[in-house]
Amino acid sequence: MGQVRKKVFEEINGIFEILELDVKLSEISKDENSMPIFTDSSGKKFGINELSSGEKAVIFTDFGDKKCWSLKIP
Repeated sequence: MGQVRKKVFEEINGIFEILELDVKLSEISKDENSMPIFTDSSGKKFGINELSSGEKAVIFTDFGDKKCWSLKIP
């Protein structure tokens, strides 16, 4: 994972942890959309559309302007 992407993942997961949310940003899909994939504490993986509205708000409010999902950094 590239350093920039790793830093963004750490920032998002740190906020989720502070808010005691049961979700971690775990990877970015390898298809042409490069969408975030999350994992809950049971190991279930799911896409951004399955997050709660509060979880989505954390991502889009804090990181939406950074366009972190489209980073094509190895």
